[in-house]
Amino acid sequence: MKLRTFIRSSHVFAACLLFLGTCSASFAATAAPSAAAAATAAGVSWVESANMSDVSKAFATAKAQSKPVFLYWGAVWCPPCNQVKATLFSRSDFARLSKSFVMVHVDGDKPGSQKVAQEYKVRGYPTMVVMDAKGVEITRLPGEVDPERYLATMQASIGATIPAKDLVQRALVGQTLTEAQWSLLAFYSWDTDEKQASGAAPLADTFVRLADRAPAGGVKDRLRMRALVVQAQDDKLNSAPAWAAEAALVVGELAASETRSAALNDTWMGYSEPLVKAIHKLASVERDRLVLSIDAVLARALSGTRLTRAEQLDAWSARMSLDELLTAPAKAARSALVSQAMLATQKIATATTDRYERQAVVPAAAQLFSQLGDAAQSDALLKAELPSAVAPYYHMLVLGGNAKKRKDTAAALDWYEKAWTTSQGAATRAQWGSGFVSNLVDLAPSDSRRIEAVALQVLTQAGTTEHFYARTQRSIARMATKVQGWSAGNAADRVQTSKRLEAAKTGLCGKMPKTSDAKSACEAIKFSAS
Repeated sequence: MKLRTFIRSSHVFAACLLFLGTCSASFAATAAPSAAAAATAAGVSWVESANMSDVSKAFATAKAQSKPVFLYWGAVWCPPCNQVKATLFSRSDFARLSKSFVMVHVDGDKPGSQKVAQEYKVRGYPTMVVMDAKGVEITRLPGEVDPERYLATMQASIGATIPAKDLVQRALVGQTLTEAQWSLLAFYSWDTDEKQASGAAPLADTFVRLADRAPAGGVKDRLRMRALVVQAQDDKLNSAPAWAAEAALVVGELAASETRSAALNDTWMGYSEPLVKAIHKLASVERDRLVLSIDAVLARALSGTRLTRAEQLDAWSARMSLDELLTAPAKAARSALVSQAMLATQKIATATTDRYERQAVVPAAAQLFSQLGDAAQSDALLKAELPSAVAPYYHMLVLGGNAKKRKDTAAALDWYEKAWTTSQGAATRAQWGSGFVSNLVDLAPSDSRRIEAVALQVLTQAGTTEHFYARTQRSIARMATKVQGWSAGNAADRVQTSKRLEAAKTGLCGKMPKTSDAKSACEAIKFSAS
């Protein structure tokens, strides 16, 4: 799905990138059952693990039962987590297959969970990792492929003994892999990989070499497309006419085949726009032809029954993004597409009744309404959802983003502050609070007193809870970098603000054990350049 800095995936993640910020106090009491609690009702026996001690006990159980460990890393508010909860974890075939694993759920907002994340190199929500009973990572599972493919990959991981990173190296030196091993590589979750399998080598080169060695068929197609997606982000590479011509040939070939293109629906939904943009050396007529061929693939996917509702929104979003790349005459010929997308979005939002699925669908639908030019309907949908949402503070981020786009600074900051003050969980509060500070710096840079007060509160809360591990540490580091840049103009009040925050941070670092990883991470954070 779509390339995101925050995590891999679909359109529903876009709000995660707005800055992750706020939720209204009147909705703070909304209870949100954990992913584990919801999934258990479907017959999945999740082991709730909040810290390293809990995880160690789960591995002891796995060793005693000779089972691999399935570690699911998520958060209550996370739209794609709620999506997999509603459409994958709730399936009876997933429940049956889960009995072959020790199923471990780590909620990223529980005390101690960020240290687990640091230990197992998990960063984005959701991340799903299969490990053997000794703790050796075997593979990471992607949440964006269709359930049947997901379950097939999960099944293949049960008997797998060779880690994905070793499979990569074996394939690259020409060793023979089984069909199941090639499938594990093709459907590996590279977007949540954290370089576990790819290592230090350039990812595009790895994909190209894997695709060259892969057997003909769906595995090769997927790896070829993966290579193009990564190459499309390389400005030096994608500016070469030869690359553009080759990329257009591959994309056109795959799009032209109904069978081959359908197996890549998740890729078309997530990466069509950046691919076409990167192939910018094409003449306009050729670009139109390429856009329309990909659009036909998305239209076929929408006419079928395999896409979830969130994926349908992804497909419509991709179609509308592609529409913007057409020449005026070609775009005019599709003038009805906007109204069709609007109607489809309304129907999807109305038809989604599962509370967890709505946590994914509603923000995605709201953002699609904005993309279609109807910001009012976007706001109305989000506001109506707040009283019943699994995590209303997430939706408030999108409301803040909408207000920011229309340059309503007061409303934007109000939504961002509400989301932060009512967000739940140490890591989320650090992330949301950091985002609020970032927006204060951008939208109200002269309000030094408010910037300092919020930053100090976020810093203090983080320092007394998660102690600067993983996501919490990254959030505080981003906030500090933002403050340092804001103070760089040498205005006296800004410089003094950054120095006071630096002193507060130093005090928190001093309270941490000298041998703690968190202490060194804390000391590396700088609010002040001096």
